[in-house]
Amino acid sequence: TDSLMHCGFLMGPGPCDVVYELGFPWPPNPKCGVNQLPDTYNKTGPFGVTATTSDLDGTVVGCSLFVSLNGAKVDSMEMVSTAPDVWEADFTVAGAAGDEISYQAVATDNDGLEGASFLTIFDIIEPDNPGADLLIVGDDMRLNEIYYAVLDDLGYTYEYWDIDAHAGIDASVTGWGWGTIIVAGWGL
Repeated sequence: TDSLMHCGFLMGPGPCDVVYELGFPWPPNPKCGVNQLPDTYNKTGPFGVTATTSDLDGTVVGCSLFVSLNGAKVDSMEMVSTAPDVWEADFTVAGAAGDEISYQAVATDNDGLEGASFLTIFDIIEPDNPGADLLIVGDDMRLNEIYYAVLDDLGYTYEYWDIDAHAGIDASVTGWGWGTIIVAGWGL
C-alpha cells in the first residue's frame, strides 16, 4: 500500500514476544558500479569507463556518466550498453599534472528509479625522474627497498611505480619512453 516492502518476524516463544518490522524501499533502486582507473601520465584521455548494473525487480534501461576535474563538473554523457547490464563510455578532459579526475555513473531502471556508483577518483601525475631510462613497477615499496639500495649505489636514475598506491598502471606510464622496465614484487 506504500513505497516500502515490509518484512516482519517474531522472536519468541516466551511470555514476552517481540515483533520486529523492517522496511525496505520498494521498488528498489538499481545498483551500479564502475571500474577504477589508475593514476596516469595521460593529461587528456580518452579514459574508458565500464559500469556494471543490476536491477532486482526489472531492467536497467540507461546509464549516464558524470565527470569532474578538480571538483568541477566538466562533462556528462550517456553510456552505451555493450552487454546485458554492462555500459561503457570514453571521456576526455583538458587536464594537467596535479589534477584530480572524478567520475560517477548513474543507472536508470524501467521504473524511472536511479542508482549511483561510488564517486571514483584518479590523478594526473608526472614522473619524479622523467629523464630516467629505467622504470621499476612494484607493489610494495618495503619489499623492493633492497633493489633501490643497489640501484642507488650503482648510480642509476630510475622511476618507481607502486601499482597498489596508483590503483594499477596504464599505457601512458609503461609507454613513457623507458629503455628498461623491471617488474618486481610478488603481488603482480
